[in-house]
Amino acid sequence: MHYLTGPTLCSLMRRHHVTIRELAQRMALPMTRVRLRRLQGITDRHAARDWVQAVTGVDPGLLHRPVAKPKKGEQ
Repeated sequence: MHYLTGPTLCSLMRRHHVTIRELAQRMALPMTRVRLRRLQGITDRHAARDWVQAVTGVDPGLLHRPVAKPKKGEQ
């Protein structure tokens, strides 16, 4: 189960105008790791929380369920 899918991470980064380089610097990770997560997603809910916080700048709280983009036509 993915707590943060790759496409959702890409969408979140676009919405908040965060580049791969900027996110890698914020999280002290290599850019290849960020690219890999954008492709494969994140399965650990605690790590997903850290990634969401690094992208948005806001603590999302504990992720009780997976985060996914809403399907077209849903809110």
